[in-house]
Amino acid sequence: MNFQFTHSGLQHHGLIGLIQASEVLKKDLDGYNFTFKKLLEIDKLRNYSDDHLVNLSICKNENDRTTKMRDNAFYEGNLQMLNQTAFKYFNEQNIEKLKQINPNRELFIGSQFSQLGQLGNHMRMLHHDFREHVKNEGPALKQKGKNKFWERSHSSESSIYSDSLVFLYGQDHGDQYMPLDFNSAIFTMRAGIEQKIRNLFGANFLKNSHGTIKPIPFSNILTSLKKVESEITFPIPIDNLIRINNWFNYFVHDGKRSYFWNYTFVYTYLSSIFTNDNIQITKAGLSEFHNQIMTGGFDLYGRKNVKII
Repeated sequence: MNFQFTHSGLQHHGLIGLIQASEVLKKDLDGYNFTFKKLLEIDKLRNYSDDHLVNLSICKNENDRTTKMRDNAFYEGNLQMLNQTAFKYFNEQNIEKLKQINPNRELFIGSQFSQLGQLGNHMRMLHHDFREHVKNEGPALKQKGKNKFWERSHSSESSIYSDSLVFLYGQDHGDQYMPLDFNSAIFTMRAGIEQKIRNLFGANFLKNSHGTIKPIPFSNILTSLKKVESEITFPIPIDNLIRINNWFNYFVHDGKRSYFWNYTFVYTYLSSIFTNDNIQITKAGLSEFHNQIMTGGFDLYGRKNVKII
């Protein structure tokens, strides 16, 4: 794959350079998609549902990641996520907005450069991962020529969750700007989702007859929800919620990176849990859910004379 960014020819800095970089990367993305489709031996990308994309391209642990990264479907799913994210940057309306920005807002412009840099960097990572894990070409994160612009990076519940937007896209406050930090977004997304699920289904703690309280492991809550899924009206499959929670934990505990667009995709995908007003569970389902928690294989107080709060 003879793909490389043409940004080495950028002649401007500041706002003019940012607009030029956006237009250059937009053109590069077309070539990237075309060449990647040839590598995958497909004529066009399939339009997978978001539910299916989670299963294709969100890795829940190291074994899952190793298996998926040998499969073409993992890369096709990531290409679809990439294009969804890139559209937010490169649609004509957004580029026109860039042209109206005050050129003196250097922090904002610098953060926008950083976002484009992350996107381009992770596009290159996806390509090299394909070469290494599918084509068996070995690690190949090599780059021709000098490249100073695209640099390698190293790797209430609704308000907590929405804080993730600050880390995913940065936040503008007049002359000040908080730059993106999508690694931190993992923690706010994880905390927001956990609190939301606990509050929705009334499963925060176990309390014994002496008044002592212990938290219920979140993984047990999700496993118990899965067992009563037929009794629940919920915007996404519980299996996908379990997978994404494992993805959160995979990063938090093992420090494994994901592609930039995985973070933005997951944020949008899970947002329906906060915006959907029709999440329901039947009375029988709630009773069985709580019963499943009490018999879920973890020992808190021996599950005698205990109630869920």
